Amino acid sequence: MDNAATEIDAIMASLKQAMAKARPRNIAEDRKTARCARWDLMSAYQVPKRLRRTVGQLRRYQDGKRIAPLRVVNRWVLYPDRLWCLVLSGSPGTGKSTAAAWWLWSKTKGRCPGGDIRRWWSAAEIASLSMYGEALAPVINVAALVIDDPGTEYSDKTGALKSVFDRVIDGRSREERPTLITTNLSRGDFAARYGQRVIDRIEDGGCFLEHTGTNLRRVKR
Repeated sequence: MDNAATEIDAIMASLKQAMAKARPRNIAEDRKTARCARWDLMSAYQVPKRLRRTVGQLRRYQDGKRIAPLRVVNRWVLYPDRLWCLVLSGSPGTGKSTAAAWWLWSKTKGRCPGGDIRRWWSAAEIASLSMYGEALAPVINVAALVIDDPGTEYSDKTGALKSVFDRVIDGRSREERPTLITTNLSRGDFAARYGQRVIDRIEDGGCFLEHTGTNLRRVKR
């Protein structure tokens, strides 16, 4: 019995010594490290640098009051299962792309950089991809996708653009992969450019939201 007590005392003493030597946890440093990892992810997702910088300065709830698209995206972050696709439509400078960048930022929490493929695509970049083979696979299969500025890319007369977007939206809607689209086109113009079938796919479990607001680029803070 005495031997057992002595052994326990020795173990406890060893533990106390190890704890005394252990480096105390620096919470501020841990947060900084986690934030840097999230920045690396946003870069890997190929979110434009100006938007990464803007997201870093956002105050979620205060800025949500003046940036309507951000307010909508905040709700989607809280209730992600309600929609598979959200289209933010409105005039330039109303915060649509900022809200889209914030949405991707919200998805970096707890993730580690490495092996991540891009999640931010401009419509012009998607339009330049071939609809044959596996060229569209990275766009169709990525877990969360932002398509920025449909309506700014070149539209040919052969219908190839409609075919590319139809395939992307159809592929993502089948698996209900979260997709956020920002555009200056109204719903009617969007349907005319990409086809009613694309709109129908989006609104089957998604939402096309039109918004007119103040051009924040012209507002002095």
